[in-house]
Amino acid sequence: MRFMLLEMIGKPGVKYTIGESVNIEDSISSVMGRLNYDDLSHVATDEVPLAIQKIVETCEDRFVQYINNAVLVTARFHPLSVMPGVGRATLKSILDRRDVKKFESYGDIATNTRWQNPAESIIQRISHEVMGQTSTYMFVRR
Repeated sequence: MRFMLLEMIGKPGVKYTIGESVNIEDSISSVMGRLNYDDLSHVATDEVPLAIQKIVETCEDRFVQYINNAVLVTARFHPLSVMPGVGRATLKSILDRRDVKKFESYGDIATNTRWQNPAESIIQRISHEVMGQTSTYMFVRR
């Protein structure tokens, strides 16, 4: 799953609300291109964290599968190690537990590992990536 901020032109006569999920084929006339976070209006920047939270909550199964399937990128770098709240001991507890049984939910992860709030960590990580506050991108396409 890769996140991108896109500038789009809506189809005439279609009404939109802030935070609404839209089907591009039905509601969008054209995609103008990608946007940087710094190019967004103040109203839009206020909505980004809420949109990320909504996505992380509604797509729980996709993020849990990401956690279940994440593997070493290099001999010293694991993608889960960049998540807020995941240090060495927590990463070891995640990897040890998922070797026994794959995770089924955020609650399953929190209950069976040292990672207390995986959903909030994912939200924070995606927010930092969208805002360009990191050098490593796991979820946002640059």
